[in-house]
Parts: sequence; structure tokens; C-alpha cells
Amino acid sequence: MHKKIKTFFDMIGEFKKLFWIVVVVSILVSLSESLGITSMLPILENIMGEKNENPIGKVFVFLARLLPFDNKTIGLSILFLFFMSLRTMLFIFQARLIAKLTYGFRNKWRTIIYEKYINSTLSFFSSKKQGDIFHNIVREPERSSTSLNNLALLIVELINTVIIYIFLFAISPSVTIIMTITFGSILIITTYFGKKALYKIGQQQIKYAQNIASTTTETLSGYRPVKLYGYQENKLNKFSAYSDKEAELMVKYAVFRDLPFGLQFFIIALIFTGIIFFFTFTDYNLKNYLPILGIFAVISGKISHSLSTIARNRVIFSSLIPSLKLITSLKKDIEMENTTQGISIDCLKSDIVFENVSFAYEKDDYIFNDLNITIAKGKMTALVGPSGIGKSTIADMVSGFYYPTKGKILINGIDIKDYSLISLRKRISYVSQEPFIFNTTVTENIKMGFKDATQDEIINAAKVANCIDFINELPQKFDTMLGDRGTRLSGGQKQRIAIARAVIRNPDIYIFDE
Repeated sequence: MHKKIKTFFDMIGEFKKLFWIVVVVSILVSLSESLGITSMLPILENIMGEKNENPIGKVFVFLARLLPFDNKTIGLSILFLFFMSLRTMLFIFQARLIAKLTYGFRNKWRTIIYEKYINSTLSFFSSKKQGDIFHNIVREPERSSTSLNNLALLIVELINTVIIYIFLFAISPSVTIIMTITFGSILIITTYFGKKALYKIGQQQIKYAQNIASTTTETLSGYRPVKLYGYQENKLNKFSAYSDKEAELMVKYAVFRDLPFGLQFFIIALIFTGIIFFFTFTDYNLKNYLPILGIFAVISGKISHSLSTIARNRVIFSSLIPSLKLITSLKKDIEMENTTQGISIDCLKSDIVFENVSFAYEKDDYIFNDLNITIAKGKMTALVGPSGIGKSTIADMVSGFYYPTKGKILINGIDIKDYSLISLRKRISYVSQEPFIFNTTVTENIKMGFKDATQDEIINAAKVANCIDFINELPQKFDTMLGDRGTRLSGGQKQRIAIARAVIRNPDIYIFDE
């Protein structure tokens, strides 16, 4: 238990202080609400002509006498109005704090996971499905923040229930005990049967949601081949199957989630019946307890709602625990590049030399062995051969995305492993066979090669890449938005923009992959 609590506070990090403020404000909300409800007791006793013999009632009568009203009932009513008004203001403040805690937590973890993925090693990134990555960045922090929200609400209602019980016990211990036994029994039963089932449901929710996201991103990325080869039905069937399974799962979840609220009125009926039985088979005069029973009738509804909310939020929290565990594990499990460690390379002074380089993506499954090549400085070197012999792998190794399994790659006579990746990559420009165009303007796409470039430098790079003519024909020229993945451009135009991006960087090494 102690380990779970420590893990929880480690996760909320800088929101720890805000969490405790929520707890304190929740106590104040519960106190003001309990004072407001119990202040109704002396009001009812006065209206019915009963004596204020209850200790709590006497306190309220004393406070009412301090007010400038001759009528005791009016004074007590003013106290009731004051406590309930205070409760309303504190509740609004509490709701704002919980929202700030919930969405602050979501944004923090969404940013952490996004940062982890974009700074991960290429080997780690390539081993994951894009749909899973997208789901883990967008959906899991959302689910985790929902779990935190439900935990906060659970704590709020728990504090509220405890404080109300204290006041109730002071009013009538016997009736409070009847309520406690009834509520407690039902709460224990629903918790016992629901906990394991909900944790399993939470795990399956993550699985199906990841499968749906993966199928969607794969289909959208491969839009043309999917349509060209008539693969739509296959993809649709797969998508529908995952969606149907998730829907079935959500029906089970909804039943468990809403069960506590379904039991709410049944619990109230049980309590009412129990109290009637108690007064019938004891020497108590029911009439003398009508004001107290009136208060208990109001409070039993409130407590029933609070305990149903506690049970419901516990159900939701249990189903979302796998999401909390997932985002915690992602922070630890994502393999990160250390881009700053190592010596800085200012320029390319000599050839790039591969000395007995062997490389395998997986153990003992080598792409090539004992490769010895020299890439001459200031000259064009072409690697020619069939697919799968490692041409793109060599380009990735020069870029520092992979290191040799055996052997060395020397730049300026120094092992490439000894250079910081950030300084190495500043000396390189890369143009792939299918260049990526970002959903922004022509200017911004070219400037990604060198963010401090002037407009003149951008225009000059476009001229060198032979794309100035078609850029000037675009609706807003350099300010034209190119759309997602450059949908406004042809394949050749995308290549030219990518070349301009490479040129403006003024690198020492150009890599053109096919």
C-alpha cells in the first residue's frame, strides 16, 4: 500500500501541493454542508414545539441568539442559509481546483510521453506500431487524468461522508449505526465482486483502443495501395471487429459503473425499513424522534448519493489503473537518445571511413559483415545494389541513428560514437525517396533545414533546388499552406522542396536515399 501511495505522488509531481489543497477545501466544503444540514434540526424542533435537547441543536440555538433577531427560528434559518451559501462558494472553488489538477496532469504526461517518443532511438521507434504510439500519446494520458479526477472525487465524497457521519453520530448513535451497517455491507459486496473484473476490463480497453488506432493509421497512411489492391473490405472488417469487441466490453463496464447508483434508492428503502423496525421493537417513542428522522431522511439521501459516488468512482478508477501503469512504464521503457553527450564536430575535414563494419538489427542476423568503404570528402559516392543489402542502413549509420554492431565508422579520424549526435546531425542534410512535407507553409518547410534563415536565403535555396518557378505559381507563393503530407504538391515537387530544405542547411554531408 505504501509503495502504491508513493508511486501515485511521484506521478502527480508538481501537482502534489494542489492535491493537498483540494483535500483541505473538500474538508471545508463537507464541514459547511454538514453544519448547514444539521442546523435544520433545531429549526424543525422549534416549528414542532420540541425542546432543543440535542447537544448540536443547543450549539446552533446559542449561535442564533448572538444574531440581532428576536425570533429564534429566523436566527436559525439565517445560520442555515449562511452555511449553505458558504458551501456553494467553496464547492465552486473545489470544482475549479479539481479541473486544474486533472487537466494539468493530463497535459504534463501527454507532453512527457510525446517528448520521450520524439527523442527515442530509431530502433525503439521502428519496433512500435504508429497507431499504438499515437494512442499512447493522446488517449492514455486522457484516461489517466480521468482516473485522477475520479480519485479526487472519491476522496471528496469520502471526506464528506465521514464528516456527515460524525455529525449524525452526535445527533443519534443508534440510527447512525443502522445506516452504517446497511451502507457498509452493500459497499463491501459491490467492491469485492467488481475489483478484479474492472481491472481486467481496463487492460482489454487499452488493447482494443490500440488495435483500432493502429488499424486506422495504417489504412490512412496506405490510402492509395489499400484502394488500388482492393483491400478496403479487409481493413473494414478488421476495424469493425475491434470496434465490436470494444463496444461489448464497454457495455459490461457501464453495468459495473452504474450499479452503485442503481442501488441508491434500494439502500434508502432498507435504511428507512430498518429504522421503523428499530423503533417498533424498542421502547423509543417514534413521535419524539420526528425532527431527527426528518434530518436523517435528508442526510440518508445525501449519504446514499455520496457512497454510490464513492463506489462508482472506485469502479471507474479500478478500470483505469492499467492506464496509470502504462504511462508510468512508458516513461521508463522508452529508449532515449542522448544527443548532447560527446565531443562536438564543427566541420568535415577528411573522408568518412568504414572499418570492418558489421551490423545486425537483431542478434546474429547481419545485414552486412566486415564492410570496408571510404566516402571521399568533397566527392559524390553512390551505393548501388538490390533492395535489402543495407544502403539505407549505411545512410542511417552515418546520421547516427544506428551504430555498428562490430567495427568503426571514422569521421575526421574519430569514432562516430564519440561525437555528440546534435553536432553530428547539424553537419548532415537528408533527402529520402518519399520526402516528408509538413502541414505548414512553403517557407516553414524550407526553414526546417535552418530555422534562422532569412527570406533571401530561402529564395536562393529554392532556386538551387529548381523549385522557385512552381512556388511562384502557388496561390500565396512562399506563404502557401501545403496541406497534410504536402497534398497540394506532386511527388517531384515534394522532392524539390526537400532538396531546398537540405541546401539551406549548408551541410558538409548530403545524403540522398535513392
